[in-house]
Amino acid sequence: MALAAQAQAEPTDNIFPATKTGAITFNGITALLFQDLPSESSRRVYRNTFQQWEQFAAQNNLALMDLSCDNIKRFLFSRNLSRSTRISRKSHMQRLLRMVSYMDPSFGIQYIQLRDLNIRRTSKDNAPRRKPRALSHEERRQLLAVWEGDDSHKGVRNYAAICLLLYTAIRNAELVALRWEDLDWDTQTLKVNREKDGQDCILPILDQSPATILALRRLESIQNSVVTDRQMPFRFMFPALSTGKHARFTPSKDVGASTQTIRNIVRQTTEKAGLGKLSSRDIRYTSLTVFSKVGDSAAGNP
Repeated sequence: MALAAQAQAEPTDNIFPATKTGAITFNGITALLFQDLPSESSRRVYRNTFQQWEQFAAQNNLALMDLSCDNIKRFLFSRNLSRSTRISRKSHMQRLLRMVSYMDPSFGIQYIQLRDLNIRRTSKDNAPRRKPRALSHEERRQLLAVWEGDDSHKGVRNYAAICLLLYTAIRNAELVALRWEDLDWDTQTLKVNREKDGQDCILPILDQSPATILALRRLESIQNSVVTDRQMPFRFMFPALSTGKHARFTPSKDVGASTQTIRNIVRQTTEKAGLGKLSSRDIRYTSLTVFSKVGDSAAGNP
């Protein structure tokens, strides 16, 4: 009762305003859940699941708080995902439901039903995994040429992302977690936290030409151009863009993009380059097998 009274008195300050059903808001409960997660990498993984839920809810005319077990089951099986991915997303939604049930006991039965939901293996789990391949010199040229002359916020971001993927062998999750403070301009290295073991490591930028550093300078400059004196500069190197036809960096979105965003960048880039289906694994494999050799070249060189 005290919480409801406070929500009516200060609706803009309370992250748990009452709804018609007496439940809390989706944004409010996810904000509370993020505070309980131990690391930025964990928050990023959960955030990606909740963004996928928001898209699913919008496509199926569901309210974000329509968290019935049936709706969540439909969400989990709405795409051709591996069993491990479904189990991960189920655990994220399950944790969300458990927290909601503390606030609104009517969600308790949905939490129990979701907890008992069995995720079976699918044909995708049994399919052989395609081996990555190294891109040829000409394919690398085509890949870099897609966004090189694009001065839009999206184009500058995408070009910088492709450069780092190609010349550092960085993983998607490590890329979206990068902050500007992790970049050493003098030594041209990146400090990253490896997702595999949680240990910090230093990655050199293997581009012997100035192309990648110039791409990062452009990225930094275009982000600084939208920051006013009253706003803090961007912390993340690859923050989320605004939605719409003219996607832009906005200071209010200073949060790392999702790994799905990086996968989309790679997919769009390879399609525009006419290279067919390539993944970040192919680009990383190229970096590990081609540019890691002593004396090998970078952008614009064989």
